[in-house]
Amino acid sequence: MAQGDAFVQALVLAGNGKPHDAADAFASLAQGTDDGIGTLALFNQASILAESGEPGEAVKVYETIAKTAPQKALRDIAVLSIVALSLETVDPAESQARLEPLLADDNPFRFSARELSALVALRAGDKAKARELFKALSEDQAAPSGVRGRAQEMLLAVG
Repeated sequence: MAQGDAFVQALVLAGNGKPHDAADAFASLAQGTDDGIGTLALFNQASILAESGEPGEAVKVYETIAKTAPQKALRDIAVLSIVALSLETVDPAESQARLEPLLADDNPFRFSARELSALVALRAGDKAKARELFKALSEDQAAPSGVRGRAQEMLLAVG
C-alpha cells in the first residue's frame, strides 16, 4: 500500500508541473524496491527526465533498467529507449551493436529495432543501408501500420 501511495504521489507531482520533484520521487521509490513497481518507477523517472530536456540523465536510468529489470521485454524496451535518446550522441556502431539482439525474427520488438537500425544507418551516413531497411519495413505486412507508414515517409525523405 505504501509503495502504491508513493507512486500515486509521484504521478501527482508530475501532473502538477513539478517534473524534477516527480523524477526524484520515482527514483526514491525505485531504490526502496526491486520488484515490478520499482521498474515501473524507473520507467516513469526516465520518461520525465527525457521530457524535461535531460536525455543524458534519462539514458542513465534506462541503462539501469536494461541491467536490472526482471523481464527481458522490459530490458528490451529500455534498450530501444537508450538508442532512440542517444541517436545523435553515441557512435552509430555502438547503437547498432545494442540493437542486434532485438533484430531477431522472434523478438516482439524487432520492428521498432529495425526502424531504429535504419535511423542509425542514416546517422552513420549509409543511405543505401537505410533505404534497404526502410523499404523492407514498408513492405512487411507483419510490421505495425505505424512503422510501415513511417518507413514509407522516410523512404521519400531519403530519396
